[in-house]
Amino acid sequence: MMKIVDFKKDGNTVRFYLGKTINGIYGDDWDDTPYEHNAGEVYDQFYEKTIDIAFPLDTQVFEPCYGFMNSPYCKDSFISEDKVPCILFGEVENLWQYENYAELLERVPLLNKIYLGDEWEDVVSKYGDKFTVLPNKVSNQFGILFENCEYMAFNKEDVELVELNEVYTNIRYYKNETQIMRVANNVHIVLKKSAEVEYLPFLVENLKTTTFKRILDYSDIVSIDLNGEEYFVKFDDIVSNKYQHTFIDDSGRLHIMVSKDEEYLADLKTVI
Repeated sequence: MMKIVDFKKDGNTVRFYLGKTINGIYGDDWDDTPYEHNAGEVYDQFYEKTIDIAFPLDTQVFEPCYGFMNSPYCKDSFISEDKVPCILFGEVENLWQYENYAELLERVPLLNKIYLGDEWEDVVSKYGDKFTVLPNKVSNQFGILFENCEYMAFNKEDVELVELNEVYTNIRYYKNETQIMRVANNVHIVLKKSAEVEYLPFLVENLKTTTFKRILDYSDIVSIDLNGEEYFVKFDDIVSNKYQHTFIDDSGRLHIMVSKDEEYLADLKTVI
C-alpha cells in the first residue's frame, strides 16, 4: 500500500508524493516554522512516485498556510501524533468569515480532509469522484488516455506501430482561450508482447490488472499521446466506444483499431 508522504499545492491542483511509510520521513527544514517559507519536499529516498490531481474550479481547496502570512505549522506538524491535515477541500459558504486554516478546521468540520500517512487507495476510494488524476505525460513516450481519466504510458521500444490517418484540427476560441483539438478518423496501434506488464489504475493495489487486459476489457480509449501531442479518436456513446476494436494476434501483440469507417477496418484486418 502506498501512503501520502508529502504534498505540493498549486491552485486547485495538488501533487502527492507516495511512499511505503511515514515513519522516519523528513526533508530539508521540516522542523522549521512556517513550513511554507522553509521546508523542502520530502527527500528522494522516502517516496517512490508522485501523482497529480485536479479538483473542479468550484471546489475550494486549502493547505495549512491559508490565511496566514506565517503559518504556525512546520512539515513535522503533518506527521506528529496530533497531526494537521495537509489538504482541506469542499464548499465553504461565506468564506470571508474564516480568517485562516485553523479557523476552517475548527468551525467547518464537514470539509474533506487528507493527511500525510493516508493510504492512497483509501483516498481514491473515499474521494475519487471529487477529483481527476492528471496524466503524467513525457515528451518521448507513448500513452493512452481513457474515458475515466486513467493514463497508461508505454516505453517507445514496446510500441511497434502507431498509425493515425485522416487527422484534422478543430480550433475553438472561447472566453479569451484558444482550444486546439487534433482528431484522427482512423487509428491503428500495435503494442509488442513486451508491453504486457502489471498495471495499477490510479496506483490502487486492489485494481491491479495488466496493460493488455485493461485495454481489452473496456472500449474506452479517448486519446493518444504521441511525443507530447494529444490526438483524439472517434468516440461513440458516453462510456464505451463502439468504434474501438482490440485483439491479440498469434505473436502476442495487441492490436488497437479505432474507426467508424467499416471499409478501413475490413482492409486493415486483411493485412494483419
